[in-house]
Amino acid sequence: MKLMPVVWIFIILEPDPKTCNPVGFLLLLRYLCGCFDLLLNFHSLPFLMTGYMCSYLCSSCHFEEEFMQGPGFQVRPQTFDEYMAGNNKLFHYKIHDKIVALSAEYPGMLISASFQVYKCPHCKILHNKIQVNIYSGEQILHRNLFKCSRCRRRLKLTNINRLRMATCPACSRNSFKRQKIRDHLW
Repeated sequence: MKLMPVVWIFIILEPDPKTCNPVGFLLLLRYLCGCFDLLLNFHSLPFLMTGYMCSYLCSSCHFEEEFMQGPGFQVRPQTFDEYMAGNNKLFHYKIHDKIVALSAEYPGMLISASFQVYKCPHCKILHNKIQVNIYSGEQILHRNLFKCSRCRRRLKLTNINRLRMATCPACSRNSFKRQKIRDHLW
């Protein structure tokens, strides 16, 4: 019963080997299955979830950095039992301790985690962080907030798809330009 969405997608999108790029098809299949997982509150297929990566290059000092966005193999939405069975501390130790403390009071909680790109409103520098939200049903139990490492102001979640330029973290000039967005499995 749990593999039904995967079977439906494969039947609908069965590739034609003569016209289909197999790598592109697998990435599309993983993306669609990840969407079904999230829509159906269905988290048994973590290997099908994928995110994307965007690289930025400074035109002045040629500093390059890659930013990940979305879920990955380990950083993904999961239940507390799945998180503890993984036997890894994937998040900051304070977040991990908060998850363990909340699990005693809310046994059926869901840990929603993904990579997100944040921008400092003062420095205009981009930061790649793991956003962790903890839910119990419809109630949000915890949402982590981040501060800029330079000016200590609260970071704002940014839309990396619309952001063309930012401040370079190496030379502090407004010449950090987006290069390309690509699918990436991590």
